[in-house]
Amino acid sequence: MDARATPAAAIVIARFEAIGERLKRLANFGETLLMRAQSSAPPKTKRKKMTEYQMAEFFRSLGHQIVQTESCFWYSSQRFLYKNLPIHRNVDPSRTELAKVMLRGAALVVRYPGTPGEVAADGGIYACADRNYDFASLTANARSHTRRGLARTPSSKSISKTSR
Repeated sequence: MDARATPAAAIVIARFEAIGERLKRLANFGETLLMRAQSSAPPKTKRKKMTEYQMAEFFRSLGHQIVQTESCFWYSSQRFLYKNLPIHRNVDPSRTELAKVMLRGAALVVRYPGTPGEVAADGGIYACADRNYDFASLTANARSHTRRGLARTPSSKSISKTSR
């Protein structure tokens, strides 16, 4: 007996043929959409790097003060603090440039990465906003460690507030 001869088999075969037709139309539709997307997509362009001038203008638009010197631009990252632009570039500004930033930018601190291998300047800023901060403000553990450290340091001596 032929499988096509039974009514149930004929229904199953008809459904499979209908599904096959739908899949073909769906594949054609997918190809059409892909061709449309490729034809209307903007051409790929190389990403342009931002110039130092553009970077300075961007920071100016954000409200930062900008000072230009021979080696780079400087921006006010905080009040009285200036950093070089671009911030990742090593710079070795002259004393004249630093003076220009200090005067025109009203900077108290100028921060920049120097050239590797050069003699490094001693650096480090420790600032405390609390005028009443003193030894008694430390935790007991920190006071203990501080006393021990001071005892090991031959040049440490006690300074009274009145001797300042």
